[in-house]
Parts: sequence; C-alpha cells; structure tokens
Amino acid sequence: MKCGIVILNYNEYLVTEELLTKIKDAPEIDHIVIVDNGSSDGSYSYLKKYESPKISLVQSGHDGGYSFGNNVGTRYLITNFHPDIIGIANPDTIFDGSLVGRLKELFVAYPDYAVLTGLMSNHTRGNLAPNFWDDESTPGAFIGSLCHELFIRPFVNISRKLFRRNLMNPDRNYSRLQEIIDSPAEVHQVWGIGGCLFFIRSEDFEAAGLFDENVFLYYEEHILAYKLNRRLWRKAGIVNTIEFIHDHRTPKNSSRLETLNRGINSLKIRDKSSLYYFNNYVTGSKFLQGLYSFLLKVRWVKTYIAYGFKRLIYRI
Repeated sequence: MKCGIVILNYNEYLVTEELLTKIKDAPEIDHIVIVDNGSSDGSYSYLKKYESPKISLVQSGHDGGYSFGNNVGTRYLITNFHPDIIGIANPDTIFDGSLVGRLKELFVAYPDYAVLTGLMSNHTRGNLAPNFWDDESTPGAFIGSLCHELFIRPFVNISRKLFRRNLMNPDRNYSRLQEIIDSPAEVHQVWGIGGCLFFIRSEDFEAAGLFDENVFLYYEEHILAYKLNRRLWRKAGIVNTIEFIHDHRTPKNSSRLETLNRGINSLKIRDKSSLYYFNNYVTGSKFLQGLYSFLLKVRWVKTYIAYGFKRLIYRI
C-alpha cells in the first residue's frame, strides 16, 4: 500500500523544514509533496534544496487557503505517483514513519474506513485533546452547538474562574475522548476528524471531490466528513494506539494587540465558512439559515465587544 503526504506551507518554511526532516527518510512514506501556497517570505527558494526523487516541491500560484492548497498537492500526488492513501499534514504536526506504518496496516484490516488518524496531543506528548467530533450535520445539532457556545460556555468559564474547577464539561468530546483512550478496541468510528493530520484513501478522496474550495479556511474537514458520511457512506476512525503532536505554532514576537487582531480576522473567516457549510450542506431551509445567520451575528457582537475592551487596554 503506497502512501503519499501533502504538506501545505505558507510563510513558515522553518516549521515545514522541521517536519520534513523527521519524515523524509521514513520507509513507510513513498512520496512527499510540499505545496508552497503563495508565500511571500522566500519559502519556495529555501525549501527547493529538499527536492529529490521522494520529495516534490510545487507552487499553488496564489494563497487560495487550506482547501485549495491541499487540493493542489493531492492532485499532484494522484497524477504522478498514484498513492493508495494520502496524508494531509500541517507543518506544525509531529509524527514519524511508525505512525504511518500502523495506519497502513489498519487500512488493510478495516476496508470500510476511508479516513484514519491517531490521538492528538497539544504541544507535548500526553496532553491529549479531541481531534474529532460526532455528527453535526443536522440543523438541530449545528444550531445547538452554537447555542452551547453562546449561552452555556460563558458560565463554564465563570465557574472556572470562581471555583477553579469546571462545574460542567465545556466540550462533550472530552468524555468521548476518554472512552476512546480507555477502550480495549483499537479503532473507533467518529463522524469527522480534524484537518491538522489525517490519512484518507485516494479513491474515497477523489469520490468526495477532494476539499471544497469555496471555503478559504475552517470547516473544510466538516464538509469532507459530510460528503464521506452522507453521500459515500464511508467511515472515519481514531486509532488509540498511536499518537501525534499538534504544536499550534504562532508567529513569534507578536504583541498582544497583534494577536487579538488576528483573532478577529480568524473569527470573520470562520463565520463565513460556517455559514457556507450550513447553507450548502446542512439545510436548505431559509428559516433555519436565517436563524443560524442571526446567531452568528450575536456571537460576533459578543466577541467583538470583548476584543474591543482588550484592544483598549493593550493600547493604554
């Protein structure tokens, strides 16, 4: 079973280099494609030294976002190297060939699974966090999740501040994560898997039409999960015997004000992608689309007010 990996680089060639040095010699990986997604920091010139029969460096032409850039790399892999499975890896993930090797074995053992990945740890090994979610493809579940964030999570945060503990679980996926960790079974079916690191059968990825390029960032993995589950009736799974790290790299030497501004911009992109997913995949009801759009505006006002106060404080 041949495996190809796509690494999408955008103005972070040193982070990309760190991952590349860890996996480039792994025999379990047959080919690696680095896609430079319109970087302006000289990434393409710097990474060109790694080109080899096993490593390809391609340019996307412009920064079209996560979906566009990864699709460029995926099409390049499929056209030129014909892999059986494709790994989509953020540059700030840490894993090795042994993870890929075990996933290859499981893809053979579980032919009904289209997507597999391991447990995810944030920053350091053992700091496990959910990199999956259950079905959010119904209007009720989708709106309910947003209402939970708007009206319940604030009380959770207050309880954490006042009592130094959570009076309720702010994320239901954490309880599911613990079940997966403790289970004697190795593979656990979930609805969708986070996009920082996952492996997918090429034939299923093609049948799903790859990533939807109408979203620049956020919700691309939700859309892929919807197409795999609802249209192709294929499964996604978490493997509890292997682990990778998502380092969540952020730009160095950024001021708190710059970090807040990035947060506002990210929220705008996230809301746009969320609304696209809801309107084009979750429901065709104009009433529900209007309701969801209204709730997004409520969240935006709430978040913008909080960020506005923080901006004022940091400027002072």
